[in-house]
Amino acid sequence: MQDSSQTPENPHKATLAPSATLRELANRDRLTKWESLYAQQAVLFRDLAEENAVLTKRVEELERDLRVWRVGVEHTEHEKEELAAKVLRLETSLHSLQNDNPLIVCLMDGDGAIFSEDLLIRGREGGRQAAAILTHTIKGYLNHESSTNYTLHSYQIYTAIYYNGPGLRNILIQNKVCDMKDFTEFVEGFNQATPLFTLVDVGGGKEAADAKLKESLRLFIRLPQTQYVFFGGAHDNGYLHTLRSFQTEGLLHKIIILKGNSKMARDVETYIDEMSIAIAECPDLFLRLKLKPRPGLGPSAVESTSGGRTSPNKAQRHNIKKTTATPSSSIAGNDIGSDLGDLSPAVTPVVQSGKVFRPIDPTKCPVLYISSLNDIPNANSEKPPPCNNYYITTCKRASNCPYGHDYLLTPEQLESLRETVKKTVPCPDVNANKPCLAGNTCPFAHSCPGGPNCWHLKQGKCRFKGEYAHKVVQPEPVDVTKF
Repeated sequence: MQDSSQTPENPHKATLAPSATLRELANRDRLTKWESLYAQQAVLFRDLAEENAVLTKRVEELERDLRVWRVGVEHTEHEKEELAAKVLRLETSLHSLQNDNPLIVCLMDGDGAIFSEDLLIRGREGGRQAAAILTHTIKGYLNHESSTNYTLHSYQIYTAIYYNGPGLRNILIQNKVCDMKDFTEFVEGFNQATPLFTLVDVGGGKEAADAKLKESLRLFIRLPQTQYVFFGGAHDNGYLHTLRSFQTEGLLHKIIILKGNSKMARDVETYIDEMSIAIAECPDLFLRLKLKPRPGLGPSAVESTSGGRTSPNKAQRHNIKKTTATPSSSIAGNDIGSDLGDLSPAVTPVVQSGKVFRPIDPTKCPVLYISSLNDIPNANSEKPPPCNNYYITTCKRASNCPYGHDYLLTPEQLESLRETVKKTVPCPDVNANKPCLAGNTCPFAHSCPGGPNCWHLKQGKCRFKGEYAHKVVQPEPVDVTKF
């Protein structure tokens, strides 16, 4: 008997079960893969979305920066256009300054470059002739040597010559080149020759002319309209540093050395050769020899011809010994010489009314030494100069006066004394801030010749003490006819 429980109801069920299981497994495997791929896709999409968000934000930032830069570029372009227009205007103005009205400057040291004797002794005519020669020299250089074509009247020539007035006048007189009148008239003639030509008296300060010349050089050479600067100072090594500073600034090409007859200083000459600085010759305008002070022949010592300050010197006082009144019977032969000291053989003492008077040799002392406003002689140690009050007004000190009363002055010497006192010796009344009853006829000075820029006033040593002594505007003079 067969057990029915062991007989399967569906004979195919056992054979199909394994394949179904495989399919189910395969489907599950595929589903797992799809789920894995989906998950990866989701992660990828999420990463892409995040990256896109970051990039979008960055693009927005870049676009914002671009807009800012675009505005900056537009602003810069606008500024560039404005600057280009400004540069064009400046270039036009500079071209106008340089070419439409060029300036030629001539600056000279008058203490070293001294005008020739032939010109000085001719006074005003000589001054005008000197200005004409200087102009001809400058124009000749511009027409023949300069690379720029300067047509006539297309440029202006400005000339300034600085000199130490007291020192230069003394040395000219000591060396018998000219007298005071000739020199004064020469200066007037030169200054009146053309409006832009001037001889400038800088006073007696040491190196005063040098200082003014150096500053004028620095001022004019930097002006754009200045084409050339004719420089007359190669005789002094003191200007070498100034020339080198122009080389540093790139302005040395504007310098032209104006050479006269005097020898150039060694260091300056070497520098001129090294830098190939142009030279304009002017041989007929200046003295051929360098003048030197001659002690005993003039008002006072001159330290140098380049601005040295004058000062009194014992040896330069008239070498005349002050004497007491002597009867005429006792004055004869060598007795006169022993009483009066060392006199020139050409000077003979004069006896008037029983008193010995001492002439001053006009050939050796054409201009008297004056006890000037700031150089007061020591009466105890120096031979006295003539007394201003005695020879011009009245000396109240009589025999107690420290200055000489026993000189016999020529009319020229007396006039020289009056002129100098009128300029340099202060009026006692004005000095005391009192009205001067002499008015315009007063023989003394009512104002300091140094004016507001008086060097001695700044040192507190000026003898002009009046309220208006250093002011440009002076009080009205007293009308003496009312007294």
